[in-house]
Amino acid sequence: MRGNLLDYIDCKRALFSSQHRGDIAVMNLDDPRVSSMKSTVEATGAKLTTFSSKTRTATYYRSETEIAEDGKHLLSLKSMITDGEHNYQNALGAIALVRQFEVSAKQILTVLENFPGVEGREQFVRELNGVKIYNDTTATAMESIVVAMQRFGTKYHKKIVMIAGGMDKGLDYIQIAPYWQNDLKALVLLEGTASQKMATAMEHSDVPIHKYFGLFTDAVAKAYSLAVPGDLLILCPGATSFNMFANEFDRGRQFNELVNAL
Repeated sequence: MRGNLLDYIDCKRALFSSQHRGDIAVMNLDDPRVSSMKSTVEATGAKLTTFSSKTRTATYYRSETEIAEDGKHLLSLKSMITDGEHNYQNALGAIALVRQFEVSAKQILTVLENFPGVEGREQFVRELNGVKIYNDTTATAMESIVVAMQRFGTKYHKKIVMIAGGMDKGLDYIQIAPYWQNDLKALVLLEGTASQKMATAMEHSDVPIHKYFGLFTDAVAKAYSLAVPGDLLILCPGATSFNMFANEFDRGRQFNELVNAL
């Protein structure tokens, strides 16, 4: 088990440095922590395949309308039924990998046209009475919370009801507070030490905060009661789950069950 993010990055670097000629490394150039390892891979002689939404010289580059392979059109983004930078990045990484094994553009297109997204990762659960409901139970890191806010914030400005909280994992919620302040309609907090830190970070905000729910069913019911047609309700915890759930996936499954029972 990794102790922290720096340990995790070191493990990734060790894996890259252990590659040999004939191996393949797929790398996201948009993440500076990953792109900084490019020279490590090049020194091993392994084949380096890159993807990016910012660097046109990447092997796989996403523009506003298409994904290109070595500068040539591969497929249109219209084929994807999921949107958002997080999903685009996941799709790019998957495409960069499977193209190494001669998977055709047509086969990739078929998957993108039918794939609804990964369970618990900005997963669309249902629309109920005009309220769209998403499950982002795996959003336990700062970056994940920011990605969710960037995806939904513009379209649902001040129309987002978020369920968050749980046990503290050492995050600084002061950094997240401006995103919440800017775009949230309401924040519903589960019980836990992280929830208390979230409330403190938002103590000068005008966003209504509803706290602290020890029963998940009550939290979901409260969040839905705050939403009106045109709003978005999302589970985006920003914390670990062990005080109330077996793990984050258990939290996500329970959320889906409760939402589908509304």
